[in-house]
This record gives sequence, structure tokens and C-alpha cells, in this order.
Amino acid sequence: MKKITSILLAIQMIMGIFIAESYAADTGEIRIEAENYTETTAEMDIKEVKGDFSADKCLQKYYAKPTEDTYIISYSFNVPKIGRYELKGVGNVRQQANTTDWNVYINNEDNTPAEYAKLSDVTSKTYPSVLKEYSMGKFRLQKGENILYVEIDKNDVSAVAGNTLVVILDYFSLIPTEDAAFELESISFQNSKLGIFEEHQPVSLIFQFTAAATETQIYDFEVVDLWERNVLQGRFVLPVGSDSEQLDLGKFEIGWYQIKLYEQNASEPLDRYLAFSVVLPMSERSTFEDTSFATDF
Repeated sequence: MKKITSILLAIQMIMGIFIAESYAADTGEIRIEAENYTETTAEMDIKEVKGDFSADKCLQKYYAKPTEDTYIISYSFNVPKIGRYELKGVGNVRQQANTTDWNVYINNEDNTPAEYAKLSDVTSKTYPSVLKEYSMGKFRLQKGENILYVEIDKNDVSAVAGNTLVVILDYFSLIPTEDAAFELESISFQNSKLGIFEEHQPVSLIFQFTAAATETQIYDFEVVDLWERNVLQGRFVLPVGSDSEQLDLGKFEIGWYQIKLYEQNASEPLDRYLAFSVVLPMSERSTFEDTSFATDF
């Protein structure tokens, strides 16, 4: 029994380390508890007070003499559907003398909101009048893994607390916005119904999206053969207002191919893909006997 209990505790510890978020299917909300960080350059403490914080815990730290170049906390989380999401965060009040400012970005530093808006005060017996809920802006997220970065402003020391960094973080929440439905709807051939091309024919594709882009979208693509060898790769830009993109790939040698589409710099392709075959032209076939489709490859 002790062995089983130890195993269960170990599983709970592992889950606490690696699962940063929870997902509510009814609202689409992704919640990230601040204490469940993936990595940090800042040593943080976890404070537990039942009923006073989300999941009864918060992340906090007082730095009497900040010496590190950067104080960054990161959270790896999964998104079930590509789209725009509003990020909300609950933490210590920003732009006040007795606490330290904290800023956020997602996936890369260029993806930083221009401004924040305080939504409401958050009741807390532990930190009365200190915790606030903020809207941190809207972010375009890729399907699958994304990373939220929280950067503590090391220069924003609290004079009230004796030139100390004072940081308290409770949780973050990502909620789909009204235009989160924008996604790849289909991939089709511009010049073939069946996806079968003769050796001399160029291959042309159409990427159809569910709605017109409200901001410029950048996608990477690759074409691989039957053995997953890369034979072509590139990138295209979907401008604002467009809901489709035609891509001319050119001509290919005889074989079977698959095209995969990625969000910019993503490691995993989108779910939708398309396969096509290139066959020997009919005019060059010496005989039409015993030439099953498979032998054309």
C-alpha cells in the first residue's frame, strides 16, 4: 500500500510540473496557474492559502537586491484550435510604488501587447487591495504548443519595501475572441480534380480559409515524398482581407508527394494536408497492358 501511495504521489508531482494549463470545453477558456511554470530565471515561492487564490495557491517573491539580468517565468501550454485569444492575468497591481510591474509576451518578444487594461479588483484576505485582474491584449496562437513568458521589471523596485522587487502572480486565462474561427478550411488542386498529374504538368494548389484574415498571416509549407524526404519548402503570406491563397509549386518527377502546411516557425504541421501523384505521360507509355496505377510510381 505504501508503494502504491508513493507512486500516486510521484504522478501528482509530475503532473504538477508538466501540466501548466486546464481547458474548459464549454467556454474554450485555457487557464494557466502561475505556480505551474515550465521554466524560470527567477527563484519564486509558492504561497498556499485555501480559498484565497485560484487553485488555492499563488506565486510570489520579494527580491531585496535584484542582481539577475532578466527575471522571466515561462509557461508551456497547448491550444486546441488556431485563432486569436484574449489573455487575462491576475497578479499584483501594476504601475504603483509598492509593487513591481510585470509584462507578458507569447512565443516571441515581438508578440507583446501595446497596453494593458485593469478589469477589476480581486478580493484577497492575504493581499488586500493588491491583486488585480488585467486584460493583457489579444494574441494569435498556433494550434498545439505555445509559450507564455512573464517578464518581471527588475528596474521597478518598491521604495516602500526598501528598494525591493515585490511580485505576486495568481493565474492567467486565455479566452477565444470573436474572430478565433479563422483557420485553414481546405486544400485543393487548381488544375486537377483527382490530384494526379503527368510529368510535364505543373502543380497548383489553393488554400481556403474559413474567413478573411484580419491581420497578415504567414505560413510555411513543405512537400515530401513517399519516404518523407523533403523535396520543396517555402513560405507564403496571406494579406489582410484575403480568405484564400493560390500556390504554384511547379513540376515534379514521377512519384507520390504530400504537402504539409505550418504556421510560421511552428514545428508541427496543421491537421489538414494534401497528397498528389505524378505519373508518366500517356503519350510516352509503350503499352497499356498490366499498368496498374501503383506501377507508375
